[in-house]
Amino acid sequence: LFVGAGYVYDEVVASDRVSRGVSVAGTDVSRYTEEATAAVVQAYENRLTSQTVQLVVDGTTVTLDPLAVGLTIDHEAVAAEAMEARRRSSIGANFNAWWRTFSSTSTVDIPVSIDDDKITAILEDLSLTAIDKPAYDGAIKVGSGDVIAEYPQPGLRIDAESTIPLIRDQLVRIDRVPVVVPLTSITPRISDTDVDEALALAQQLVESPVTLRIPGQPGTI
Repeated sequence: LFVGAGYVYDEVVASDRVSRGVSVAGTDVSRYTEEATAAVVQAYENRLTSQTVQLVVDGTTVTLDPLAVGLTIDHEAVAAEAMEARRRSSIGANFNAWWRTFSSTSTVDIPVSIDDDKITAILEDLSLTAIDKPAYDGAIKVGSGDVIAEYPQPGLRIDAESTIPLIRDQLVRIDRVPVVVPLTSITPRISDTDVDEALALAQQLVESPVTLRIPGQPGTI
């Protein structure tokens, strides 16, 4: 009799509230209203957005604001899902689900929306400001009759494809740790062979005599 009365109260009288044994963001929201549950989700989002993520880029630590990458949570959608948790369409199935609430907890997932394009834009900017190591394509320099070759040197940039998952993983955590940002090399557009060929041509030009042609007065330098 008491079991039946408990079921009627929880699932009939209080059907406008979350069922027993339901957890959202680490909070037991049993018998919460939908609005109160949404407030719990809002508080969780506030905690996620109130603290920055630390990025260690080539030895330099910078911070990333979760709001700058569009971190948001649909509070109403999560609250609506909590309202449906443990509830079934038939009376028998619903009673069994309610009975299990005394021995188990149902946790409602909280999808977090993050804009990867905004993360990418920030990482591209950091590649210039925090690293500033572009690839050097090499050069041929001539001075005082000498021809000097400067060979290409690879540069460094942030490996965005590897970094984005690491950042996303920290953004959805309350207790965060710094992200050591993976770097990748930038290949110069010019090869050592290209420089060698340019060097040989430059040496040939420098070592060859220069003929000045003045009408009526030919001469060679």
